[in-house]
Amino acid sequence: MIREGKKYNAIILAAGNSERMGQPKLFLPFDKNHTFLDMSILAFNQFGCVEIVVVINKNIASIQNTSSDYAMENVHYCVNLNPEEGRFSSIQIGIRQLNQHLPLFIHNVDNPFVTKEILTELSQNFLLDYARPVFNGKGGHPVLLSEKISTMIGQEVLPVKNFKTFLLPFKRQNIEVHDKCVLANINSPEDYKLWFGSDLIKISNTVFNHHSLP
Repeated sequence: MIREGKKYNAIILAAGNSERMGQPKLFLPFDKNHTFLDMSILAFNQFGCVEIVVVINKNIASIQNTSSDYAMENVHYCVNLNPEEGRFSSIQIGIRQLNQHLPLFIHNVDNPFVTKEILTELSQNFLLDYARPVFNGKGGHPVLLSEKISTMIGQEVLPVKNFKTFLLPFKRQNIEVHDKCVLANINSPEDYKLWFGSDLIKISNTVFNHHSLP
């Protein structure tokens, strides 16, 4: 459960061109009923996030879809027209869609294994400016930002190419977890096979007509 009195938002980053994967990563099958995006949205909703913003690119935004069981009122989509400008630009665009600044989870859609339990562990141990889950000494995702950092990113007017560089002046907290899935970064068919034990089949976007995208 969320610590009493605490509220959180989440941004799911899905604006990359998925060149190595060959198809949009948010639509990749997690199982026969769920995509990568489904699993991330479900986890953040189960945890109790107030708002969830999914940042996509213009090619994904052009896909016409009907409503989804997971397209809830607190889930919003926005488009990064220039994803080549880097991850920071997507985070900033997402933050500017939020109605209020709260502690904020930043998550990559290419890690579909995020769970309510991981989010709870991060939130219950969060003390510094930002935190990341660590497994066997390696940092993973999602990253949890303080309200202060979330506000500063939204207000930043100078171009920032690197999210990690922006975070350098702030105090980082490594929170040890017992789930190696926080390290998942599925960028290619080979990565998919490594984590799922089976080859990735090229799937038409029309198969995933249950999503509600702009």
